Amino acid sequence: MIEGIESFGRMMEDPHKGWPTFGDIQEGRVFTDENIVNDVENKLQEYRYCLIRGAEGRGKTVLARIVGDNKDREGWNVIFIDVRGVRREHITGICDFYIKPEGKKSLFIIENAHFSPDEITPKLMESANKQDKSSFIFTSRKIFPRNERRLISNPFEEWEENGWYVDLKSGLDMARGMIHIKNPAYSLTKEDESWLEREFGEQNLNLRRLNWYLDTWGKMGGPLSAIPKEKVLEEILNYFIEELKDGDLEEMLLKVAGIFQFDVDFYGRDYDRTYLTELVKRVLITF
Repeated sequence: MIEGIESFGRMMEDPHKGWPTFGDIQEGRVFTDENIVNDVENKLQEYRYCLIRGAEGRGKTVLARIVGDNKDREGWNVIFIDVRGVRREHITGICDFYIKPEGKKSLFIIENAHFSPDEITPKLMESANKQDKSSFIFTSRKIFPRNERRLISNPFEEWEENGWYVDLKSGLDMARGMIHIKNPAYSLTKEDESWLEREFGEQNLNLRRLNWYLDTWGKMGGPLSAIPKEKVLEEILNYFIEELKDGDLEEMLLKVAGIFQFDVDFYGRDYDRTYLTELVKRVLITF
């Protein structure tokens, strides 16, 4: 396989490549908004292009992978690309690969397009726009024309003008659906409803953060609204660092995470590259 490109099936079987996996979908652990799924699939059928746009933790990856799973079941050739792992030297090979799949309908899922909006993503977009057979899903946070550091262009401007996108703004109905999937027998109390609104807001919920609460709740039991935030943080830390068993690696990972959570670039030139390289090998960070 070309550098920067991965088989969708292989990626979906690897829990280290993010959630959900094939197993999560097949075993009913993923709440699906069929209206949004249909919206994406209709755009692919009519235009062959769809941008899935939303803030951090709003379900972009989940939606793209559900659509990818549907197409995989229909016999499509589904290819996965994570922009975070693409280097400049990979771009030509990826763009050449766009035109190679034959015999089957092909869907390219390009995740985290916001990661390089002024360099890698525009080149992948430019090549995708020239294709007349393959279909493309890009997932991205909303890209604004200007930020505090520099002027950047929006590579998706044409797609947005043409309406080839869906915006994800998850509300309380989505949260209730996720809770039901986690525990179908549980009935939300007034305290739970108040807690949801207080902790996550009524609109545009961070579903990734909610999912961490639900995972912790699944292990602790009891009322959902009574889950201590400290236990959730403990669950997150254990998930990411329990296998490291190395104090220096744990310290480096926390430094990177502490910066990157604010979408600020982490400059590793002043740190021991040995530890950064080891974290990359374990697929905990990319650079």
